[in-house]
Amino acid sequence: MKRISLTPVVFILLSLFVMLESCGSAGSRFKLKGRFLHFNQGTFLVYTPNGEHEHIDTISVEGGRFAYETDCESPYTMVLVMPNFSEVPIFAKPGGKIKLEADASHLDEMEIEGTKDNELMTAFRRQVSHASPPEKRKLAADFIKDHAKSPVAEYLLNHYFVATSSPDYSTAMQLVGELIAQQPENSNLKALQAKLKTLVKAAIGQRLGSFSATDINGRRVSSSDFMSGVGVIYTWATWNFESYNMQRQLRMLSDSHRGRLHLLGINLDVDAEECRSTMKSENISYPQICDGLFLSSPVLAEIGLSSVPDNIVVVDGKIVARGLDRQQLAEKINQLIN
Repeated sequence: MKRISLTPVVFILLSLFVMLESCGSAGSRFKLKGRFLHFNQGTFLVYTPNGEHEHIDTISVEGGRFAYETDCESPYTMVLVMPNFSEVPIFAKPGGKIKLEADASHLDEMEIEGTKDNELMTAFRRQVSHASPPEKRKLAADFIKDHAKSPVAEYLLNHYFVATSSPDYSTAMQLVGELIAQQPENSNLKALQAKLKTLVKAAIGQRLGSFSATDINGRRVSSSDFMSGVGVIYTWATWNFESYNMQRQLRMLSDSHRGRLHLLGINLDVDAEECRSTMKSENISYPQICDGLFLSSPVLAEIGLSSVPDNIVVVDGKIVARGLDRQQLAEKINQLIN
């Protein structure tokens, strides 16, 4: 058999091909590593609010350090659910590498470096660290206008003006228009603009939006169930401490008011068994929707809920309150029923 030898040119071309394949593979990944003080061992969660990844991942911390790597074909935003249940945005891009450092007892002073957008978010975090809530909202609006091409602006728009206990939909509509003018191909912004049109309709004083769905036990639930009496529709997840406690309080209020309070929970766990297990352990018998679609659930869009925890209080089919915390929710329910 005649032996075929590689010429230097062919060898060089093959080497370049291997190198390009390797670079292409590395370029479609995003890497995050970090170090915590006062948090030696444990786990925290990571999810993508816009649905780029349909599942929730966990990140393990060993010796105060962690590393995480994921597919990244195009830029997107992920959110870390920290040990104290606060949320931290991370802006991923193909081939990006970032480093996170934080004291677990002062997570608001977290430092993230490695890419422009994450460093921009770190600078904004420093800017608002000692500001009052109204000041934070004003600073966020200014930042959004000054950095309208950055994904950080999109995150801040949702965080400070939409998915908050005191949303400002009119300002959000104005700001999202400015962002779309600078990012005309951004489908997330266009989806947010469409959602805002629904949320404006779901403001206090409006009628509850029409919806129909199947609960976890196969029963039909719909907006018609809330056309008379006092009702609360709320979101929760097993990984969100505040929403979990809010649900426990609502169950106790339902028991104390003996059928005069209509409840519907919308569970945002991706695994229905997590919801089913909680219902059993907490003795919850009222309807729960768990469609596994997380924040992309069509029911949320139809009735104007956009975060966890979130809630709408309804009297005779009309929205009378929304986005209340636990204490406000209990006071509102007792006021309406007693």
